[in-house]
Amino acid sequence: MLIISRRPDEDFYIYPDYSKLSPQTKIGDIFGSDGCVTISINKIEGQMASVGIDAPIEFTILRSELDNDS
Repeated sequence: MLIISRRPDEDFYIYPDYSKLSPQTKIGDIFGSDGCVTISINKIEGQMASVGIDAPIEFTILRSELDNDS
């Protein structure tokens, strides 16, 4: 599980990492047998939330400020 902290108006992205997938991979195969990505709010202190993200290895989780495409 990845734990990140976010303030109001700060985002994060979760998307398939296509470098780890075959072009023939079906969307159902990406999510595995349990078929889910779990997002948990672990703690809120003032204007800061601690967010836990549990996703299959084929997904990338990226804080929006690190995204070069934005």
